[in-house]
Amino acid sequence: MAVAPNFIDQDNAIGYNTLSDAVSIIRAAGGVATPNRYEVVLHPPVIGMGGTQSTDPLFPLINTETSNTETADMGLKCESIVLPGRNLNTTDDATIYGPLRTVVDGAAFDDAIEMTFNASPDMRERIFFEKWQHAAFDQTTWNVNFYWDYVGSVDIYILEKETKQEKRMYGLKLFECFPKTITASPLSYATQNEAIKITVSMNFRYWKNLDLNMGGAEVPIELPNSMGLGY
Repeated sequence: MAVAPNFIDQDNAIGYNTLSDAVSIIRAAGGVATPNRYEVVLHPPVIGMGGTQSTDPLFPLINTETSNTETADMGLKCESIVLPGRNLNTTDDATIYGPLRTVVDGAAFDDAIEMTFNASPDMRERIFFEKWQHAAFDQTTWNVNFYWDYVGSVDIYILEKETKQEKRMYGLKLFECFPKTITASPLSYATQNEAIKITVSMNFRYWKNLDLNMGGAEVPIELPNSMGLGY
């Protein structure tokens, strides 16, 4: 005869993670988040912030010609993007006996994420990122500009499902971003009724949750004292 298990919490020996409970919880939360309900907001750099005086004629364009409307339109053209991950760096604690204990000794973020945009007939999406890249180097002298001249930020929001309000349910900000790579876009006479895609590898240093309840108040980045500037 089998012996019935004797759990520590015998008063709650009946399982509660049933299918009906799971369905009830999902319904109470408003369903599940879907990957097609998102918003992207681009914040290109403020040109000249790091003190660079470039001879490249394209250098000032992203600052003088990029409007809030243009950056908003760019976000709407973003066909696909990913929420970046984060990893806790760990090491083994060798100071104890018995099984090893793993402890956290730092945090690491993805180096970059890929963003894909549907191209307009005038290729304004590619031009936007070409200008952003020109903030990093001088096409005339090939000199590299200051770091703070070419880094900006990107906001990614998850939107509420099946509502007309498009309420933001989750959001994070990528800090110190720049478009490291503009991927080649294949062209062919054999393709018809297909849109050109502009894929950008956006480099960033770290991300932070934008929810104030998660400590998400945006803190201004401090530049080196030698520059005497703030971001």
